[in-house]
Amino acid sequence: MILLSQMLIISMVILVPSIISVYGLGRRRQLGWRKICLLIFGPLVDALLVFVLLNWLQLSTTNQWVGALSIALLSHVLIQPMLVPQRLVVWRLASQNVLRRKRQAALLLAGLVIASAIITSSLVVGDSLDETVRWEVEVAYDEPILGQR
Repeated sequence: MILLSQMLIISMVILVPSIISVYGLGRRRQLGWRKICLLIFGPLVDALLVFVLLNWLQLSTTNQWVGALSIALLSHVLIQPMLVPQRLVVWRLASQNVLRRKRQAALLLAGLVIASAIITSSLVVGDSLDETVRWEVEVAYDEPILGQR
């Protein structure tokens, strides 16, 4: 029962942005109902399949949610260029720009990797410092910290 309720919540979380995205395309009449349904329900089906798979693998609820939402976003981003001609033009322009300006693209990618490494390391150091202080206090006072006075 809990799995079903979580799947319904995920369905709503994914359907709303998918519908808004399809509505924002502007030329819905040129696409046809099959493509519109695939654009709306494709990411939803992918996310639900991944959610059930991660549940079957007995991962935590947070991992199930993050995995399902990530796959839904990835699916939504990758389905659009295949079905919507306007999005395909944007992808082609972006890929040509990357091929033309290789050095600039490499610098941008390196900057993003370095920035994410700095952020990740600062979070790890902060957590390690918190645990070290907690351990030192427990050793000094011979009792665990309960958070109560």
